[in-house]
Amino acid sequence: MDYIFFQLEKEDGVGRVTINRPPANAMSLDFLQELSRLLDELKEDAGVRCVLFRSALPKYFMAGMDLKTLPPGLDVGELDPSLSPRALMKKVVSSLSGRVGDIFGVLQASINKVEALPKPTIAAINGHALGGGLEFSLGCDFRIMARGKGTIGLTEVSLGFLPAAGGTQRMTRVLGRAKTIEMILLSKRITADEAAEIGLIHKAVEPDDLEPESERLACELAHKATKAIGKVKQCVYGSEDLPVMEGLALENECLAELMLSDDMVEGIASFVMGTQAEFKGC
Repeated sequence: MDYIFFQLEKEDGVGRVTINRPPANAMSLDFLQELSRLLDELKEDAGVRCVLFRSALPKYFMAGMDLKTLPPGLDVGELDPSLSPRALMKKVVSSLSGRVGDIFGVLQASINKVEALPKPTIAAINGHALGGGLEFSLGCDFRIMARGKGTIGLTEVSLGFLPAAGGTQRMTRVLGRAKTIEMILLSKRITADEAAEIGLIHKAVEPDDLEPESERLACELAHKATKAIGKVKQCVYGSEDLPVMEGLALENECLAELMLSDDMVEGIASFVMGTQAEFKGC
């Protein structure tokens, strides 16, 4: 399938997704709709056992919603051109008020799809990842970021609204409530090393090391028992709001689905015989 904003390359079990929507990989509705189709393809392709997201742009991994794009249904002909820019913007925002929830609902659904992929995902963050760009990264299992001028943060409060694509929820689960409140309320933009220090990303690397490090991790994950990895994700992400006993029941359910899978048989047999397991993801 051909895409406008994404380039998908598949090799040796890794699906490499290069994001390319200049100037900052900001998200528009057509971008999100295409992303949804791409995620469906990745989910159904048994040959893709790990997904690596990266950017084609040198300074940005991904920005948030593209506030300059007008959603379908807004009749610009009804706007009064004699209004001041501030009054005109207020009119536009007012006209969108009934649809803002729908617009961000699409963004939420897209990032939920990233998190729900039954295979490991990596965000290789080469530059700025702000607002929805960080929310997208939080939907990935691993985040590796290059040192340099790029910053990461949820800055929506500085624009008068809030991170509504899972930012308040996923960042809290990663950092805890106190640090999340600090990050969001102060609209903090932090460096790769600062993000690694508080656990917002998994690793900060030199710019020249971002590609080889993310590739190494992607290839390692792609050759693991990815069916089991998918079930681990289901248990971890699916039980965050459950009582412990319900989470344990989910573990048992997922384990039952793995019993006598090809990878489980391969893993146990290889352990007993002292050989290297060759997992197939099934």
